[in-house]
Amino acid sequence: MRTPAPPGLEHAIAYAGTAGLLVLAYPVQPVWLIIGSLSAYSGLMELLQTFSPGRHPGLDGMLWSSAGAILGSLLVALLRFRMR
Repeated sequence: MRTPAPPGLEHAIAYAGTAGLLVLAYPVQPVWLIIGSLSAYSGLMELLQTFSPGRHPGLDGMLWSSAGAILGSLLVALLRFRMR
């Protein structure tokens, strides 16, 4: 379901939430690994859109998703650090 928000912002919010939850769920994993994994995943999803009728891959989708992953994971890591 689409929202009135721009598609890039939707990507960023979705990946920020996912990254934040992963940082909370796996506290021993390095934050860079979570960011890298989600960025690679977003790139793969964009690439696979080539094979889906009516969809088109785009670098902008991957960049928005990666930015969301960075923002969400660093925000939660910072909050976790400050609460100690």
